[in-house]
Amino acid sequence: MVDADKTLLNAAITKEWGTLLHVVARTKHVHFVDKLLKLLNPCDLELKFFNGNTAFCFAAASGNLQIAAMMIKKNPSLTKIRGGDEATPLYMAVLQGKGDIASYLYPLSREILEKDDWTTLFFLCIKNDLYGE
Repeated sequence: MVDADKTLLNAAITKEWGTLLHVVARTKHVHFVDKLLKLLNPCDLELKFFNGNTAFCFAAASGNLQIAAMMIKKNPSLTKIRGGDEATPLYMAVLQGKGDIASYLYPLSREILEKDDWTTLFFLCIKNDLYGE
């Protein structure tokens, strides 16, 4: 079906304007995401859900490090694109208590963090036990 019409790759398939990538980025279907990413252009990964979140924001919040890493490889600027309420993907990972992906995203996100981001992340890390080893 997608072979016949490539526009379906970026079509809204949910009432919230979610694309196929928005739906599968939060799953554990790494193989499917890998195949989908091969069909997409890097800019396709920047499409936003109705609330302003990219599919990468969903991957970060779900904590799937493998999917997030594949998406960053396809489009390295994803770590710098803020989602809904101007939240960073790092914030979304920390908010959900996803320490592995938060540790991965931290060095990739530092340059876009503002003073308020640092403060919020600090307290969220404490709240969600994401500190020290």
